[in-house]
Amino acid sequence: MTKTSAAQVLLPIWQRVLRRPSIDANDKFFSLGGNPSSAGRLFFEIAEVCGRDLPPVLIYLAPRRRLNTFQVSDHTGPNYSGWR
Repeated sequence: MTKTSAAQVLLPIWQRVLRRPSIDANDKFFSLGGNPSSAGRLFFEIAEVCGRDLPPVLIYLAPRRRLNTFQVSDHTGPNYSGWR
């Protein structure tokens, strides 16, 4: 998955989880009302849609949607399968 297609996939997931119709690539998850519970839902949906099993702790390390795109794309970041 390219960064562009990852961004297109992540936007509706962020909108659904945070219940916000408009989210910018530089918006921060917790500033938009995200919390630890919604972070779990976010990463569950990312795993379901993208096939990337990412640990929810990444939301603290990369809280912007733009940065999450890099984690989901094929070209950057490891696949954290089995992190649990």
